[in-house]
Amino acid sequence: TQALKLNPDLHSARFELGLSYTQENKHIQAIPFFQEILKKKPEHVQAAFQLGECLQVLKHHSEAIKAFKMAIAANPQDGLSWRNLALSLQETGKVKAAVTAYQEALKNLPEDARIWHNLGNVHRLRGHMGRAIKAYQQALAINPKLPELYYNLGAVLEHIGRLDDARIAFERYLKLAPKDANTPKVLCHLGRVLRLQ
Repeated sequence: TQALKLNPDLHSARFELGLSYTQENKHIQAIPFFQEILKKKPEHVQAAFQLGECLQVLKHHSEAIKAFKMAIAANPQDGLSWRNLALSLQETGKVKAAVTAYQEALKNLPEDARIWHNLGNVHRLRGHMGRAIKAYQQALAINPKLPELYYNLGAVLEHIGRLDDARIAFERYLKLAPKDANTPKVLCHLGRVLRLQ
């Protein structure tokens, strides 16, 4: 704050203050710092990204979309902004646009298992089960220790009648996360699959 008193146009001090608020989970307090930077310097990628993240945490997804688009306009190769844009698009029901944004994110972050996972979830929402399975499998090839991947893959496989594969996926989930919050749901799915086999 001392640096801002001496030089109110000092973007780096403003950014650091906003960042310190986000690190303390004080997103509402951080927002004005990032907004002030962007008024004077709309191409400030990090300020736009941080503003979007704050808005996303607060579930202000329409505003977050605008912030992430600002970051992407300044740096089209910013894979994290594409990923977060996709998440907010997904949250606002714009699943077709979310697919495109996830695909753009993967051009820059092809080894990010969570982006592949999220892409699989969007494909599943759109009823594209084959694409969902491929995305989940790609995510598992990158990181086979994410239990939620097995849960979602198992649910899709169960849905399309590949019961033995679904059983294997659910069992792998339970091996990785036997006491997770989703474990009761997975046990229900597994029980249903075993009854139908």
